[in-house]
Amino acid sequence: MLLGAFSAVLISSSAGAGLLLATGDPAAENVREVWPAWWVGDAMGVLLVTPLLLVIRRVPAPVRWSRWPEALGLTVISGCLVPLATHNPASPLFVVYPLLVRAALRFQLGGGMTCALFASVVATAAAADGVGPFEGLSEVQLMIDLQAFDGALALTALLLSAVIAEQRNTRRSVERACQELVEVLECPTAGEPPALRPPREEDGRRHGADR
Repeated sequence: MLLGAFSAVLISSSAGAGLLLATGDPAAENVREVWPAWWVGDAMGVLLVTPLLLVIRRVPAPVRWSRWPEALGLTVISGCLVPLATHNPASPLFVVYPLLVRAALRFQLGGGMTCALFASVVATAAAADGVGPFEGLSEVQLMIDLQAFDGALALTALLLSAVIAEQRNTRRSVERACQELVEVLECPTAGEPPALRPPREEDGRRHGADR
């Protein structure tokens, strides 16, 4: 996260701001505001979009039908609750996190990051309109609040999904070790070398005849 989302995008933001200066773009007059906005925006894109792009190819096909009702219910609740939280002047943004935790617990990285990306898009639309918790803020305050919210969403989903994936991998390893132990106990002679029988008298006479 530090290398990809916060260090690597320094190149793109610096190149973009430098290009504005080189071409004489009017936006270059406020390069002190353009560069941080460019950098933070690219960093949030790496945190929110890249994990989804990486996890899409690992989605099992076909998806189990038993998971669809829960996924549909979580989608409906998120579609109703997230816009309400991001457009309400009372600033109840914290109500998004239980949905995010539920999505990450049940659907791991794919569910957690999808919920985080949806909440980020809705919050960005609210910030662009200047409504809800983003009403009356300056451009700098708006950028700080929005990116702090997006970053907290992404980090929560990533860290929680990583912990769940590690626990599941550990459980699979333990189950595999137990299965191997059961197989060894059921076949105790499977790994033993063949028993050496003592030489018989006929073998000795045959060996002497060969000589």
